[in-house]
Amino acid sequence: MVNRLLVACGAIGPLLNIVVVLILGATRPGYNAWQLPDSSLELGAGGWIQISNYFISGLLLLGFAVGLRRVLRTGRGSTWGPILLGIYGLSFIMIAIFITDPVLQKRLRPLTRRAIPLAGHLGPATRDLTKVTPALST
Repeated sequence: MVNRLLVACGAIGPLLNIVVVLILGATRPGYNAWQLPDSSLELGAGGWIQISNYFISGLLLLGFAVGLRRVLRTGRGSTWGPILLGIYGLSFIMIAIFITDPVLQKRLRPLTRRAIPLAGHLGPATRDLTKVTPALST
């Protein structure tokens, strides 16, 4: 039962992230998904919602990695697949901790939180793409 719930986190986490980003993007004045990354939603008055979204999505992805490791005892990808997906989940948590720099400040003012340098935010985001691709191909 626990394994089934942990594996279900793999479906819930990404869907939650997408739904929250779509709702926040639609309700945030001046936000345009074609021009600004979704991490720009961390800035401003409602930024805590996107920060929480990243953190909870990261926890759900970590739970998925643990559940996947428990289910896949042997076979191809049974070790590195869950490890890489766990790193992917940790990168979401890191993105929640390291707030992005303001992009086009005029559109997102007033800012309520001081941003951490861009490298602290983009580092985990870049690792997202490099870790999930091999995990999915195993």
